Amino acid sequence: MGTDARTAPQKILRRHTLAGWQRDGAAARSELLPDDSDLARGTVIDGYEIVAKLADGGMASIYAAAHPVLGRRAAIKVISPRLAGSRSAVDRFVVEARTANQIAHPNVIDVFGYGRLPDGRSYFIMEWLAGETLGARIRGGHIQLGETIEILLQTCDALAASHARGIVHRDIKPDNLFLTYEAAELGVKLLDFGVARVRSQDGGRHTEVGTFVGTPHYCSPEQTRGVPVDERADIYSLGVTAFEMIFDVLPFEGDPVDVLALQQLAPPPRPSALWPGIPASLERLLLEMLDKTPARRPTLARVREVLRDLRLRTLEDERYYEVIEVLEASESIDDERYYDALELEVLLAEPPQRSAHPH
Repeated sequence: MGTDARTAPQKILRRHTLAGWQRDGAAARSELLPDDSDLARGTVIDGYEIVAKLADGGMASIYAAAHPVLGRRAAIKVISPRLAGSRSAVDRFVVEARTANQIAHPNVIDVFGYGRLPDGRSYFIMEWLAGETLGARIRGGHIQLGETIEILLQTCDALAASHARGIVHRDIKPDNLFLTYEAAELGVKLLDFGVARVRSQDGGRHTEVGTFVGTPHYCSPEQTRGVPVDERADIYSLGVTAFEMIFDVLPFEGDPVDVLALQQLAPPPRPSALWPGIPASLERLLLEMLDKTPARRPTLARVREVLRDLRLRTLEDERYYEVIEVLEASESIDDERYYDALELEVLLAEPPQRSAHPH
């Protein structure tokens, strides 16, 4: 499916563009690079020793690194040799780095170093993340509604922090959301600001009008036309991501070129046709987020309000399921509470599992 996330490799960091920030006068200490431009194991960059190469893409390579004294782990992104001499590519690299740093939010990738290698290539240093992308999580099996809501709420927090600083991400998708599980607590990190629209101090933009940026299966209709976009484009892409998490399918499937046309012209599938028991408020929210007209999409505040209400309902539903288990164990099947719980379970049943959806 071309750029569809379902065809991406399973390796966690092979699907990301990670970022770091520019620090004036930063000095990179490095050994001589091998002839193939790969950083050798043990190469020292800003105090961090290279451990292994994680990914090699067209724009940059990513390495695992560790500080030999502090023991801190990090990931280092190095721009591709073929782009190192391009002023526009390096500028974009720096903007990507600075953008993530300026947001400074717990749900956004943390970046803390920038510099140049002896051969002139730019690099930046970012936090090490242990976990998996949301894309890998979706491919691994159906995500329950409660977990889906939590992931969406944390993503909303990351977007709210970005939008407050005049930054539109423009590539919200499962492969750019990283899930961590520290101390059994789910965390979400927003990655890859490589195509973000950033309002500079002089009111300029770091991306050109008329150029398509983003991922066809997740981008907003206005992005497909290459026109200037605002924060509402991210809400559309978040709606696509939410749709995929809930139903295990994308609103629009097919060749990327065909999908670009569908994003502009075709209505999304009706959620209740895929899940007859879907809460009405969730169906309305999905359809509003996927509205072709930006002005009719909900604000992030409204998205969070609906999701929080659904989270509360989900917690209440879990209590009913616990009642069922207790009553069945005690064989009190004639208890009125048991039948009340069974009725609620039917009304609020989870959507069909992955096997029910064609791919």
